Amino acid sequence: MQLKPRVISICDKKHFTESDHLPNLSTEPQLLLIQEKTRSLSTITLKLLGLTKRETEVLFWIAKDKTNIEIAEVLNCREGTVRKHLENI
Repeated sequence: MQLKPRVISICDKKHFTESDHLPNLSTEPQLLLIQEKTRSLSTITLKLLGLTKRETEVLFWIAKDKTNIEIAEVLNCREGTVRKHLENI
């Protein structure tokens, strides 16, 4: 299967609302680029991207260059659980 990446850029101070349109991220492989120019993405933005609270936490620590083992220690879970969250992301 050949991947056709789609890039979504979320940057500056733009925060998505319920009425904003995002492509259906679950129908085909995607490349998601998040450029964080503000302190953090809003909760609503993360919800629209389909990330759970725990997936968001894992993504946060990945962005801080933490290994799966380090993330597991911080989140008090197993390394396999961290890998599963990464699969879902």
